[in-house]
Amino acid sequence: MLAATDTGDEHHAVVARVLAVACDTVAIVVLAFLVVSRLFYTRFHLSREFEFDRVALIVIAIGLLLFGRMGRRLNIRLMLAGTVVLVLSALGTIALIWRSVDVATVVKQFGVHAVLRQHTPDIAAADERYGYRLRPNARDHQREPDYDVTYTVDATGHRVTPTPDRPRTTVAFVGDSFTFGDGVEDNQTYSWLLGAEHWRDVKVINAGVSGWGITQSYLTIGDLLDTKPAPSVVVYQMIPDDIFRSYLRTPVTTGVTRRLEFVDGRFEMRDAPRISPEITPALVEREVRLAIDLILGMHRMCELRHVPFAVLLLQDHGAYPPDLVHAIGEDHITTVDLTRLRYERFTHDYHPDAADHRRIADAIDSSAIRHLVDAAGH
Repeated sequence: MLAATDTGDEHHAVVARVLAVACDTVAIVVLAFLVVSRLFYTRFHLSREFEFDRVALIVIAIGLLLFGRMGRRLNIRLMLAGTVVLVLSALGTIALIWRSVDVATVVKQFGVHAVLRQHTPDIAAADERYGYRLRPNARDHQREPDYDVTYTVDATGHRVTPTPDRPRTTVAFVGDSFTFGDGVEDNQTYSWLLGAEHWRDVKVINAGVSGWGITQSYLTIGDLLDTKPAPSVVVYQMIPDDIFRSYLRTPVTTGVTRRLEFVDGRFEMRDAPRISPEITPALVEREVRLAIDLILGMHRMCELRHVPFAVLLLQDHGAYPPDLVHAIGEDHITTVDLTRLRYERFTHDYHPDAADHRRIADAIDSSAIRHLVDAAGH
């Protein structure tokens, strides 16, 4: 009886050692993949940031290392099952990354998204021209580790801002999530603060939409200029990442399948690519050229309507291409560069927080944009 027990313990120890070696081996493979994909991120169709997929791999690797050392204390069947789950999770995640699949989207489809992020996406709707746009009179609640906020859209399809009784002029800020105000309440966006505190007799329009690129902003400016009455001043806000939200890559926002894009000097309805191409210098050069054409086009549209136009440069994690900055300057576009403005940002993403929006509003009020607004109001 004692011999049988010793044999069983010895068998358990052998299997535990084998599984521990397997866990350590896979963990080393995972960590090696993370290092290599970080060094050669363009070949892996990845960004320079550690996004959800690679964070998941780090967690899995740590789990494998810990399980390999602590698993010997577990029942052999439980240890075997745990090892198989961790190994398959690691290899499956690597395979999805290799095939350029958005791992975060895959996780959402399995329902984990509902636990990690409580967000009711009722604020936007699919649109044949824009890909998607805000729904008039919509409300949206978003809860993240950094914030718990509600977004409100007015009857014109823009995020709400104060409306003076008798506005002397109207200024429209067109842009992405930095203008829309991801993570801050309606009354904390820089456009709201400008209208509520700095320019109380001016109607400030917040025409920003999260995830939009330069093409959508170009279309928005055209639509705003066609409204009656049109805004007296138009400001296009951008971040470096907007340049790469072109038809040449997959859309930033999931679910977009078709959209109107500016291709070779004209607009065409295009199917959005499901997998982005390899990031090469030639691709980036095409996207920068496209961005320049669209921004100069915005300027031309405003000039034809005798509406002052300005570009507001904000900063994310990237850098503005020198060719784009040079082209804006050569076209004599009023430019307000706030890339050196100190941001606190949220802990878990690069969006400005409420204090940052206040800094942006204060900086705009002290900039050339204020002079354009004052001149348009006289």
